[in-house]
Amino acid sequence: MKVFIATSFDNKYTKNSKKKIYATDFDFYKKNFSKNKIIKNDWENSQLLQKDFIKLNKVIKKLENIFSNQLSKLHKNTETSIFKKITHVWLIHYVHSYYFKWKIIDKLLKQEKKILFTEFDLDTSKVNTIDTKEYLLNLRSSDYHNYIGYLKILKHFKNNGNTNILFSKKKVKTVSKKKNNLSSKNKFLFLLLVSIEKIFLNFKKVFFLESQNKFFFLGINKFFNQVPFKSNNLFNWNKFKKLQINKKTNTKNYLEKNTHFKNVKIDEFEKFLIKNFNEEIPTCYTTDFENLRNYVNKIDIKPKIILTFFGHVYNELFKLWIMLKKRKKNLYIIEHGGHHQKIRTIGDYEFEFGKKFVSWIKYDNRNTVSLPVINYYKKNYNLEKNKNFLIYLPIQKHKYISRINHGPQSNFQNYSLNNIEIFKKSLSREIFKNFLYASKQEIDSNQKYYLNKLINKRNILKPLQFRNILSTCKLVICSYPQTAFVDSIMQKPTILVYRKNLWPNRSEFKNVYNLLKKNKIIFEDAKKASIHVNKIWKDPLIWWMNTEVKSARELFLKKFNLINDEEKIIRNWTTFLKSEINIKNL
Repeated sequence: MKVFIATSFDNKYTKNSKKKIYATDFDFYKKNFSKNKIIKNDWENSQLLQKDFIKLNKVIKKLENIFSNQLSKLHKNTETSIFKKITHVWLIHYVHSYYFKWKIIDKLLKQEKKILFTEFDLDTSKVNTIDTKEYLLNLRSSDYHNYIGYLKILKHFKNNGNTNILFSKKKVKTVSKKKNNLSSKNKFLFLLLVSIEKIFLNFKKVFFLESQNKFFFLGINKFFNQVPFKSNNLFNWNKFKKLQINKKTNTKNYLEKNTHFKNVKIDEFEKFLIKNFNEEIPTCYTTDFENLRNYVNKIDIKPKIILTFFGHVYNELFKLWIMLKKRKKNLYIIEHGGHHQKIRTIGDYEFEFGKKFVSWIKYDNRNTVSLPVINYYKKNYNLEKNKNFLIYLPIQKHKYISRINHGPQSNFQNYSLNNIEIFKKSLSREIFKNFLYASKQEIDSNQKYYLNKLINKRNILKPLQFRNILSTCKLVICSYPQTAFVDSIMQKPTILVYRKNLWPNRSEFKNVYNLLKKNKIIFEDAKKASIHVNKIWKDPLIWWMNTEVKSARELFLKKFNLINDEEKIIRNWTTFLKSEINIKNL
């Protein structure tokens, strides 16, 4: 009989290592997992990944109707449509992450006659979170949160008559993390600043939730004769939740147990998600919702145009304000990066939440308009200014699956990290000595253990530190074809080393990618990329400014509506915003 190991949490307390079978390769770099001891991950196949993405979109739509109706009943006088919109991103994480676990257990039960799982004496209702962002972070890295998820599914199968699941009960102490509340003094200061900001914002025609480019922010404010005042508190969800959120555990049933689903076909997985809803739904939509609503109802600013990039996605205050105050008709969501793959991680949410989605590339969507990219507005890039170091931009592979996304779905597939061994062997000693590892987020302990064996600790940069030194480096190696690749190619000689099958692009990028590969800007083999880097290292600009290479990268950048004419950028944007305001005034 095999002992099923779901996470590092139960692995720590479970003996009989020879009989273990693992859900994923979560401790791959520390434990050197053998692949035959890990349950096959279907999402390593990009075609199956896309197929499940489409399937789960239908599940999300179905559950969205059920859950929003129940939350509407709980919070009287609140429209169902409001809950559909504000809970949508959470529901994506909830459905995707649990479906991954569901498939793993389903495969396990089909391949093993009997399995043993360690059940700790824990209160599974205490995994409730405050908001969607906290829920996401727990899915990505919390051993405890993910262990509870697998335990719930196994119990569901067991309760439905599966006699092949056995539980070994153990007691263990878990320490809850204390959450810091704002002091009374800070609370007073916060509310005072909010009151002051409301006064200033009452005079704004165009309101920025967050600013992606300070020069663009100043330019738009100047054009509309506005004080370039930036709000740091009014919609500051991180401060608000420390100030207002009720910390009691979530014990009430928000989904009625006797709910009947007439004319709705529900499969076993969906039944599980519905049953589990009460324990998983973040408290900002349940016990703490009244706090949010009372605060939002006092925000009476009425800008003609509201601009946001990515800041809205996990900002529960802002989303509720948009929906309660019916500001959707004023909201314009600006694409924050150079996404051009087939799967959009949060589905059609960005297309549907506001009036229009301002994209980098052209989409066949009536709510979408393509305008010049503003991320690089008034930014000067000096190609001649460089230091003798190479920046490596890895794709961030998290410990556990939190949602469907392109890129590596396991540590076995994590070419971004695994390629470093190849770079160390294939790059010249001088180059690798100046090889800087620059991640977007904190590196988990499992990956850091592996990195420290390959790279000098001082060569591992702090998260996002690369943005400050990108303009001064000699060469960039990027490992994923998204915003960081576009950022780099705009500023410095850059190559992309990736696995094509993990990043299926939109069809209109096929020809330009072939051209980039032909001109040695794109590689699928780290060894071949290293040979190229060794060859051009003395002066990468000779290669970078070659006529054919320059033509290839310019053709790539044109796909994103990237233009160098600063006057044209601001003119196109102000013309668009002015026309939208005029339409609203009719």
